[in-house]
Amino acid sequence: MATDLRQTHFRFGKDDGTEAAHTFWQLEDVNHTQVITANWIFLLRFTEQESGGTAANNTDAVFQYNKNGAGWVDITTTSSVVKAVAVGAFTNGQACTKRLSGTGTFEASGAGCTEDGSSGGAPNDIAASGNSETEAGLEVVFADVVTGDVIQFRFRSPDWTITYTVTPTLTISITANVVVTPGTLALTLTMFAPSVIVGIVVVPGILALTLTTYAPTILISDNQTVTPGTLALILTMYAPTVIVSSGVIVTPGTLALILTMFAPVVISGYAWSVEALVENELVYIEALTGTTMDTRRDITGLTQPERTQAIADMKVYYPASDTYQQHNHYHNGVRSPCVLEAV
Repeated sequence: MATDLRQTHFRFGKDDGTEAAHTFWQLEDVNHTQVITANWIFLLRFTEQESGGTAANNTDAVFQYNKNGAGWVDITTTSSVVKAVAVGAFTNGQACTKRLSGTGTFEASGAGCTEDGSSGGAPNDIAASGNSETEAGLEVVFADVVTGDVIQFRFRSPDWTITYTVTPTLTISITANVVVTPGTLALTLTMFAPSVIVGIVVVPGILALTLTTYAPTILISDNQTVTPGTLALILTMYAPTVIVSSGVIVTPGTLALILTMFAPVVISGYAWSVEALVENELVYIEALTGTTMDTRRDITGLTQPERTQAIADMKVYYPASDTYQQHNHYHNGVRSPCVLEAV
């Protein structure tokens, strides 16, 4: 029976470990889609299965790609679209371990690892109904692909006709450089344009200015004028720049805050006039004696020295009697004696 060599399984791998332990992008026989922004390195492994019952000795394998159905191209270290490269997982010509689902005897010394696109040769003797594996280090050339490109892979052999049970595909996705213009958010401001009528007081919106009341302690001695210390209130004038439709810059007028200093006048003691004092005493005497007093006559009837002495001694003179009596009088609730004498 003739040799029947087939491509029966595949798997996309990552160059992140050794040949026997590196991980994979997908499960066995599952195609892959990759987003790339530059050249992208990956591993691709095939099962070389002999199904005709006749050994396939000295089997060579050459990796190929087919982009978008344009035709099969051998992969070399200088090929476009996809090229063979050195990787960290193995060295060129290294034997593959069994990591895929081939059947029969496995060829463990077949020199299946390749960094130049070709593997096997004299060491790769595949037993009748047995299998071998080959794995290549590959790189997608970013400059030669666009998003949406579909690349198929296979191996060919100059020694045998290959039957392709499976054919893996890699779909390329490239993130385009997109200029993103964020949406704008408008801040709507209502212009301050009050209507002012001459003779009318325009009261704009109220802004509360809270002041703490200044309550000084004042010590009074004799008749003194007390001026408390002043407290400065510093205000930054509000003078916004307003741009009108004509492009003219308008600076509103400023408003001055005028503070009047607190300067109270404090006077100690009583402020009695002579006439008021005499009037007070005469009214009090009326209440005691029932005698109607004539304030103007009594005051004008005294000489200036007598008038001054009467005030000094708290004595009030009145007519219609030649006797005197002492009584109590009050000034703002303060009790003191007063002598009443005849004139």
